[in-house]
Amino acid sequence: MKKSIQALILTTVLLAPTAAMAGEFEITPFLGYQFGGDVTTFYQGEYHDVNINSSENYGVVLSLGLSPVSQIELLYSTQDTKADASRFEDSLGLKIDYWQVSMLWGFDPDSQINPYVVFGIGGTYLQPDGFSSELKFSGNLGGGVKIMFSDSIGVRLEGRFYGTYINSTTSYCDPFWCYGYKNSLYQFDVSAGLIIRFGG
Repeated sequence: MKKSIQALILTTVLLAPTAAMAGEFEITPFLGYQFGGDVTTFYQGEYHDVNINSSENYGVVLSLGLSPVSQIELLYSTQDTKADASRFEDSLGLKIDYWQVSMLWGFDPDSQINPYVVFGIGGTYLQPDGFSSELKFSGNLGGGVKIMFSDSIGVRLEGRFYGTYINSTTSYCDPFWCYGYKNSLYQFDVSAGLIIRFGG
């Protein structure tokens, strides 16, 4: 948890000067709830379903204005959770970090209430207890609403889908063909964040 908070602070500190030179920008720390997902592993000749528990997540979004209706965003999100599988006697600790670059389009940017859609790509850093960490390609798609109380303060309510490509593994071959499986992790989160807007 401590390392996640340090990464969150470091991300904000490093990105804020870049945003300051770009004109209007927003920093949005958020809290949310991330729904688990599952993956399939092949271990000692058998397939094993690994179920990831749903739990709280948190992070920060930096949004840089490109036009009156569009923004480019940098997102960091982290989840400390557990995974269950038949090959493990107990639940396995798992930390999931998302680092994403996304585009956001607002439908009514001049209004106090601005619905939007967002999508992008990036990486997912999987850190299971007792196993090596892995960085995987991922993407996201979501939508929500920004509600501004003033020119500089508002809230952001959002739902976002994440898809992470894990691997494509050949599991076994016979004299005629090789058989394998493609494996991806899908998660969804809902979140609420505090918008702090500068510039513009």
